Amino acid sequence: MPALKTAFDLSEPAFSRILEELRPQLLIYDFIQPWAPRAANRLNIPAVLFLTTGAAATAFFYHHLTKQPDHGHKVPFFDIPLSQDDHHNIICTHMFKRVANGISDADRLLECVRLSSDFVAIKTFTEIESKYLDSLSSLISKELVPVGPLVPDTMDEGRECSRRLIQWLNDKERSSVLFVSFGTEYFMTDEEIEEIAQGLEQSKVSFIWVVRFPEHEGEGNCRVQGGDHKRKNEACAVLEGIGSDDRGLIVEGWAPQREILNHPSTGGFLSHCGWSSVMEGMRFGIPLVAMPLQLDQPLNAKLVVELGVGVEIEGELSLVNNNNDDARGTPGFRRMFKREEILKGILQIFSSTDQGMGLRKKAKEMAELMGFKRNQEISFLAEKLSLLRMGGKERGC
Repeated sequence: MPALKTAFDLSEPAFSRILEELRPQLLIYDFIQPWAPRAANRLNIPAVLFLTTGAAATAFFYHHLTKQPDHGHKVPFFDIPLSQDDHHNIICTHMFKRVANGISDADRLLECVRLSSDFVAIKTFTEIESKYLDSLSSLISKELVPVGPLVPDTMDEGRECSRRLIQWLNDKERSSVLFVSFGTEYFMTDEEIEEIAQGLEQSKVSFIWVVRFPEHEGEGNCRVQGGDHKRKNEACAVLEGIGSDDRGLIVEGWAPQREILNHPSTGGFLSHCGWSSVMEGMRFGIPLVAMPLQLDQPLNAKLVVELGVGVEIEGELSLVNNNNDDARGTPGFRRMFKREEILKGILQIFSSTDQGMGLRKKAKEMAELMGFKRNQEISFLAEKLSLLRMGGKERGC
C-alpha cells in the first residue's frame, strides 16, 4: 500500500495533463488521493470525494482523528470510549499513522474531505445508517449524499468456475449452505485456517470456502475437498482433511460471490465484513456471521449486529508483525478467533431457535428494502452532480 500510494502521488503531473486535455465537467476521487482534487481545482473543475466505506466506520475514524482522547467521552452511537487503551482506538491510531511519500493516511483523509466540492458521496443508504450519516455530516461540515449499496445485478454465469459451483449448489437443500470468504486483502495464517476448518467441521453445515494464498492469485480453480487440491503449505493438509463427504467445497483464489449469495441454497455468509461484502450479503438476504479482521471491519460488524442481520464472533486482538503491514515491518494487529466461537456463530444463524429465525427474517426484510429502493440514491446523486456541473460551467469549466 505505501508503494501504491506513492505511485499515485507521483502520477499527479501526468494526471494534470490529462485533465487539461480532456477538460472533464467534474472529477470523482477517493480518500487516498488528495492530489487529484488539487489538480482539478487548479483548472476550476468541481471535484467530489466518494467514500467507499460506510458512514458508521467513517464517522468513528473521523471522530477519532479530530477529537482529543478523553476517558469519560464515548464516540457517538458507539459504546466505545475515545481513549488511548481501547482496542478500537489503538487500531485506528495505528491505521492513520501509516505514512507513504511523507503523507500520513490521516492527512490524506482530512485533506480529501476538505477539498470535496459542496458535498461528499458515500456508499450506503439512509435506512441503515441515518444517525451515522448525520453524525459524520456534522463532523466534516459537509452534506453527505448516499449512493446506495452499488451491488450489480449482473452475475458471472459464463465462467467455468461459476457453472461448477452452481451445479454443486443445485444439489443442496434450500438455505443449507454457508459461504465463507474473507476478501482479497487478507491472507489467513495456518493457525487461522485450522480454527476455521475445525469450526466448519464441527458445525456439520455444508459450505463453500474461498481460500487465498499470497503466492497464488489465479482465478476460479475450484477443487472439491479430498480431490486434486495442490499443497501450498501445511495449511493445505488441514483443508484436505475436511468436507471429504462432499459437504464442503474449497474454491481457491476467486469465486463468483454475488452468484453464490443469490443462490437459494445459500443460507449464511461467514465474512470479514468488508463493506462491499456486507452490502452484498444484505442485498441478497443472507444473514452474516461477522468475523472482522482489520481496518473498518470491526465497526461494520457492530453495524451488522445492530441491524439484526447477523452475529459477531468475538476475537482476541494481538499485536504482530505481518505481511499485511508496511514494508518497514511496523507492528500490525491480528484478531485470533477460536473454533468454539466460530462454531457458535455458524449454529446461531442456521438454528431453528427464535434467534436464528429472527436473523433470517430480518435479513430477508433488508433484501426487500434494498430491492425496493433500487437506484433511488444514484438518481439523487446524478441530480447533485448535474447541479455541480452546471455551477462549474458558470465558473468557466
